[in-house]
Order: sequence, then C-alpha cells, then structure tokens
Amino acid sequence: MKKILCPTDFSNTAENALIFAAHIALEAKQELIIFHTDEIPIYPLGNMQTSIYIFPGENSKNSRIKLEAQAHTMREKFPELNCSIVLEDGITDVSITEFSMKNNIGLIVIGTKEYNFIEEIFDESYAIKVANKASVPVLIVPENAVYSDPKGIVYATDLLGDQNHVIQEILEISSLFNAELEILHINSKDVIELSGVEETLKDLTKRYMGKNVRFKQVQGENFIKTLVEQSKRADILVMTQEKKNFLEKLVMGDKVAKIAHKTDIPLLVMHRD
Repeated sequence: MKKILCPTDFSNTAENALIFAAHIALEAKQELIIFHTDEIPIYPLGNMQTSIYIFPGENSKNSRIKLEAQAHTMREKFPELNCSIVLEDGITDVSITEFSMKNNIGLIVIGTKEYNFIEEIFDESYAIKVANKASVPVLIVPENAVYSDPKGIVYATDLLGDQNHVIQEILEISSLFNAELEILHINSKDVIELSGVEETLKDLTKRYMGKNVRFKQVQGENFIKTLVEQSKRADILVMTQEKKNFLEKLVMGDKVAKIAHKTDIPLLVMHRD
C-alpha cells in the first residue's frame, strides 16, 4: 500500500477518522499525511461572469498551528507513526483529489456526519464529493464509528464486469489485519438483475478458493435496507463507485451516498474500470 491521506477540518468527525487512518498507516508501515485546505472565496469581476478573482486564504497561520497540534497528538498516541502535515489554499474536494493523484497516495480516509434526504441530493458532503472524484480508494468513517481492528470486511457487488482488481485491492487491506472478506451479492426487487452473475460468481469462487474469502447471496425487498442489515456484523463495508452527473444521481440515485449516511461502520469506496 502507498501513503495514507487524511483530510481534516479540525472537527470531532475528522479527528475520529484520523484515528482510523493512523491505525491503517501503522499496519501498512506507510506515512500518514494530515491534510487541510483553507477554502478561498471566488468573486466575479464586474458583469463578466467568466472572470474571477481568487483571494488567498487568510487563516493559514491558524490552520498550520492546528495541523501541527494534530500531528503532535498523533505522534504521542502512536510513537511509531510516520506523520506529516500539508496545508493548501483552494477548494477542499478538488485539493484533496489533486494532491492524492500527484503524491503517491494509496488510500484517503475521511470522516462524515449524518445527512438528511435533501442534503444527500443537493448538498453532498465533502466525503462523498471526494469519493466521486478520487482515483484511489476512499474510506468514509461515520462520526460515531469506534475503531477496532477489522476482522470482517463485506464487499457488496453486482458481480458485473471485471471484479478481480477490486478484490485484490480489498485483500491488500484485509490482509493487514488478517480479516475475512465476504463477497456479498444482493438480489432485490428494486435492482434489475442482469445476466452473467452466476458465471462470474462461479469463476470468483474457483479463483479465490483457499483464501480468506467467502461468498454470499441473499434476497431482499430493498437493496439499501438489505445491505445495511447484512453489514451489521462487519467492521468495514466496501462498495464500488461509478461517476454520475447530477441528472443521473437525481433519476437513478447514488447508492454509495445513501449507504454512507445510513451505516454506522466505515465504508470503503473503490473505483471500478
């Protein structure tokens, strides 16, 4: 695994995610980067809507002090942790995703709070925005989640397309903790079942036989409700995310966003080709 990036806004939610990030970084023997973006306002110039002027952030000094304090706290709690800080001016989700692409980041760990139905559609959390834009896996940590070494990981999948690179990435994380991986397929009335599922399941079962992997299929009335119920005993839930525009999310919904705001366990968002 590569470096671990943990964005922070210095909230309790972000501090909780930082604990998860520190444990993973230690197990993976990788550097943990605590990252903060000072949001900079953008103002239109005159009547020209295409012209903008960006004012540099004015809170950099205070933000750096807070970042250094967080890093100091992490080093005291985890003496063997390799921890550094990065402070940037910009737009939070853009800064996070661009930094991760340019700096050998293997995992982003970010906290999230509960969102209501309207917020899920019109005002995505930064965690969901990052999960949608990032090219690396994103671990979304609910504000009330309590860290413990993961022993069970559930990967909820439609079993379509090439699953192997996703499973290999999940196994890289699960092997750090010797956690069992359950590959879960849900047949529900609100999701159209496409052909090829049984063939893929047989192929994956044969390929991963003898590894710390098991497979499970269940029936359910509603996909989201069934998945929340099935993942209650897991320590991490994994889903894949495909990029959608605003209209697609409005019409089709965003299962990752819905689950992220309903589950009490961390959600690992992977990106399938």
